[in-house]
Amino acid sequence: MEHDEFFLDITKGKNILIVGPSPILLGTGKGEEIDSYDLVIRTNNMINSLILNPELGKDYGKRTDILYVNSAYFRYIENWKTQEWISRGLQMLCTKAVRRFPEFPIPLRNFTPKSNNKIFTKSPLLGVFIVEDLLKTLCKSITLEGIDGYASMNLEQKEPTEYLPDYYIFQKEPEKRHHHSIWRESLYFLNLEKKGKIILEDHVKKSLEKSIIMYKD
Repeated sequence: MEHDEFFLDITKGKNILIVGPSPILLGTGKGEEIDSYDLVIRTNNMINSLILNPELGKDYGKRTDILYVNSAYFRYIENWKTQEWISRGLQMLCTKAVRRFPEFPIPLRNFTPKSNNKIFTKSPLLGVFIVEDLLKTLCKSITLEGIDGYASMNLEQKEPTEYLPDYYIFQKEPEKRHHHSIWRESLYFLNLEKKGKIILEDHVKKSLEKSIIMYKD
């Protein structure tokens, strides 16, 4: 795949942090700790949310070195604040299963989202694919933060997009789908942590355990 070599190079030997948009980070003051990692990875529109709401930096950090976007978000590329992202340090953008690439001023890498893990009965969310993508590299460590398995979501809310905090801004409402098994994804992360393949902050681990209880079918 194009730019795979660059991806492997910038991740080699690095302590990597994947930061999700979960509200569990609000009020934690973890921004400086988050920005201290060798590489900070975010997803979809959180990078714009930090630009439009700079006060979130004290809890979520300011850096985004690698941005992963799903195919639904990729459709709105004309609305991206690309130059501002780059001015803030973005080094690479990764997206899944896109056939046609536009001209882009930094490496734009297409990766094939595939999980052979038998725990999944439905397509996993983007976070799972990011972790599996990174496990193929020679990075030093992978830590997850700001991810709670939707444990913060009101049980009456049936869509993950309804759960997202007000500051997690989309240019357009993304397509809503019912094809994820949230509790299995939480279990997947917990199993990887037990095997020593990823690091989970204590509050992340507790939220994922709660997620399994909430959503297990």
